[in-house]
Amino acid sequence: MFPGSFAAQHHGFNLKSDRATLATSINRRSPMYGLINKAIHDFVLDQFDQATWDRITERAGIPGKVFEPMEQYPDAETYTLVASASDVLNMDPEDILSGFGHYWVIYTGIHGYGDLMKSSGSSFEEFVSNLDQLHTRVGLAFNDLKPPSFKIKREDVGTLLVTYTSERPGLVPLVEGLFHGLAERFGQSIEIEHLGPGQGEHDELFRITVLEEPDPDKAIDSVTAGCPFTPDAKTE
Repeated sequence: MFPGSFAAQHHGFNLKSDRATLATSINRRSPMYGLINKAIHDFVLDQFDQATWDRITERAGIPGKVFEPMEQYPDAETYTLVASASDVLNMDPEDILSGFGHYWVIYTGIHGYGDLMKSSGSSFEEFVSNLDQLHTRVGLAFNDLKPPSFKIKREDVGTLLVTYTSERPGLVPLVEGLFHGLAERFGQSIEIEHLGPGQGEHDELFRITVLEEPDPDKAIDSVTAGCPFTPDAKTE
């Protein structure tokens, strides 16, 4: 399940410097379910603390707001949370998005989607190949879900070309974090090369080299394991 609904820097577009333009763009898109914002909340609490989350929501202009997983919220609200987290944590938006993509894989596995994820594959390649089918099944519960698409082509033994398609811009760091999180879910390691735009208007192309076979003994099943953030990181 992919949290494809907020943006950072992409094709010359900068999350922090072009906020008004991005907010206008994403406000024209379909709303996003609160499950994403709730996961961002839990991400901050797992890696930092409640006080840090309070500073982020205050900076975003929504102090104390509680997100309900099945309710829908404007994309702009999620964008504002990411931008505010970048300000408060003094971190690049790309690093926040990458870390959240990594976190999301484990988070969804322990918050109601574990069985669905287990049935979607037993290796990185198999799981990524089945992502579109997984999103179709998730859409039975989330009627207005607008997920991205992942098309897989095996370039060579252990090397995949992945075409990621989404109308929402700026998600390359998030996608890369997601891929790394998926690999670690199966005890594998990968190398990712972002090749740039694909043939379609909303396509991004990645070359992924899978470096090892699945290893259950190395699989990561903790939401904090491998995360680039630490609880004692300096915040404003």
